[in-house]
Amino acid sequence: MTDGDVTMFESRAMVDYLVERCGGGDLVPEPGTADSARCRQWCWFGESTFARPVGELANHHRIAPEGGTVPFVIEDCRAKMRLCLDALEGALVDTDYLVANTFGIADIMTGYTLALASHRSMVPEGYPNSDAYFARLRERPGFHAASAAG
Repeated sequence: MTDGDVTMFESRAMVDYLVERCGGGDLVPEPGTADSARCRQWCWFGESTFARPVGELANHHRIAPEGGTVPFVIEDCRAKMRLCLDALEGALVDTDYLVANTFGIADIMTGYTLALASHRSMVPEGYPNSDAYFARLRERPGFHAASAAG
């Protein structure tokens, strides 16, 4: 991302920069609150904890020679991804979004990783709250705009 003389390559840092520069509006909770802490937790979860097994699984399939995937690597990534989906599933009981039942940057960051996993057909069945959550995210105008932009 380039904004004037600032060029950045890390998505989480870009979000922080844009919130600081433009204001977070309804996308971020008031600093210093429990919701702000939960927001940070879910942002980091989406970009690190959840993204890691999704990315490793995608890369393993991409770089392994034809038929050369390593089964224990695949299973380890899938197990870690299921742990992440279990956490997401539990957080989405009786709520539409991850923090204060309001769409925000936590949903953008976590939703991106969920979109990547869904696009690559990595999300196993049995996660109805996560499936409904992702369906809500896919209906948002920003999701359509980002998908069209590539």
